[in-house]
Amino acid sequence: MDSRFGTELIHLDGQALLVVWGEVDAAAAAEFDEVCGALATVTDRLVLDFTAVTFMDSSGLGVLIEASRRPGFVSIQVRHASDQVRRVFEITGMADRVLEAVAPHELALDQSSSASED
Repeated sequence: MDSRFGTELIHLDGQALLVVWGEVDAAAAAEFDEVCGALATVTDRLVLDFTAVTFMDSSGLGVLIEASRRPGFVSIQVRHASDQVRRVFEITGMADRVLEAVAPHELALDQSSSASED
């Protein structure tokens, strides 16, 4: 998979969803911070889809911590984080604050059990 960092803003059911891909590291931190800062001016809830994030280090985490301190944001939610990214949040104690309640592997289990019931 391509490791270049990128984002795309999608409006879904009246809610802003920031799709993030690649490596969220020191090389991407300034761009990630700029995007999060711009969103703080138009929404109070930052929802990020990390399905295609291949790596995140403390630089990416720092951007999210700073974003959580911005006056505009009420909440930050990260969806579909990989095990590596989830581990970064767990080690720092942020998992309960930002990760979506249902882990991706639990969603897969729910979908497979639903399919077997059909």
